[in-house]
Amino acid sequence: MTRVAQSRFTGDEDRALLEIMGAMTLVRWEAIAKALHERGFPLRTGKSIRNHHLRQRKASLETPNLAGHIGKNRCRKCGMWRKGHVCAASTVAAASASPSSPPET
Repeated sequence: MTRVAQSRFTGDEDRALLEIMGAMTLVRWEAIAKALHERGFPLRTGKSIRNHHLRQRKASLETPNLAGHIGKNRCRKCGMWRKGHVCAASTVAAASASPSSPPET
């Protein structure tokens, strides 16, 4: 019996998910789960991928609340909505902060 992942989605996994969905004419969540697993990502169910995608899509819609305010749930670095957000600014900063060569002693 294979174990299904219960960990967070990574930014690479989100990008691969969008790429796979863009290549499909008819979205089949189980087929997307299989394609992600073939690319080396953790095994997930089609339902978990669907729920993740719909949650991210809902968070990306900029709908104001009843008072007309858009809200403060935005990334401090790039200004995008935080729910389901993988900040490109923080990944670039983390890559430039890591040393390319080991420190000399």
